[in-house]
Amino acid sequence: MTTILCTSDLHISATSPRWAECQRVLGWFADLAVREADLVIIAGDLYDRASTPTERSFAAQWVTRIASACPVVIVRGNHDASRDLAILGALEAEHAIHVFEEPGVLVEAGIVVQCLPWPRTAELDARGLAGQALDEVAREALRDVLRGLANEATVIAANEAAVWNADAPIILATHALITGAVTSHGQPLVGGELAVGLADLALARADVVVAGHIHKPQSWTYGDVETLYCGSPFRTSFGEHEEKSVVQLDFTVPDPELGVVSRVKRVPTPAQRMIDLTTDDAGVFVVPCSMRDFAGSQVRLRYSTSAERREAAMATARAMRDELVKWGAERVVVEPEV
Repeated sequence: MTTILCTSDLHISATSPRWAECQRVLGWFADLAVREADLVIIAGDLYDRASTPTERSFAAQWVTRIASACPVVIVRGNHDASRDLAILGALEAEHAIHVFEEPGVLVEAGIVVQCLPWPRTAELDARGLAGQALDEVAREALRDVLRGLANEATVIAANEAAVWNADAPIILATHALITGAVTSHGQPLVGGELAVGLADLALARADVVVAGHIHKPQSWTYGDVETLYCGSPFRTSFGEHEEKSVVQLDFTVPDPELGVVSRVKRVPTPAQRMIDLTTDDAGVFVVPCSMRDFAGSQVRLRYSTSAERREAAMATARAMRDELVKWGAERVVVEPEV
């Protein structure tokens, strides 16, 4: 059996209030990868923005630790600055660290991996295109790239001695805005730099598509292809109430006549809870769980009030904040709306 662990949207940032949480959960992921994985795929947004020396040092140690046990594939996301990831690809490790800032295909652990970084339309602006014309040209260009990845994967699978056979599993790893995706806040995404549909992704002829960009885990099936958003492994902000997880893909060849059998599952991460509390019509905070459940969590208190009741509402919020801290909440943020 070959096991691939996939994650995305790590948003490594030493200035974030979630920095300690980021290090803790990524440490857990590295432990899991060292124990279980034959290959690790990071589907974009490893960094939150152009990286600092502190962030590069942490990322280098983290990736090298994983690469001590298995190969690593990293695809550039929209938050990753140009050339920031290339440094990681130059690290010396026991196993290869592959970085893709441009589309490409490789073979690792007997698996064909197609890599499609965040599609950008900025290059087309120089050709004088804009608006609908730019969008249409960009979409067709992206389809051509996906067709090219399909052709390249077919050639590699037929000639590469490292794969099981010409029918070796193919994974498309991408960072993209998928049409119909829903954010952690429950709102469908509208617009964006360049959205890609399931029919477009199917042009790559992959067996499984693992994607980054949206922090909420979700999946679709188009034909025989399962497409999954890995989701962020920890909560990067309030509003991400869903369970956090990483994707595990298991491929086996139980019998030559049966071909490759795949299994997709989500492995929950030990992500810290981030809880939103709001007030009812009477101005009382609604608490949907036991106070014990707030231990170790971060809480946001949101309330609306009239100008006349501002002081009373603030006092209620302060009392709730003190109560939550008493029950072990790590951090409480108060957000009034007057």
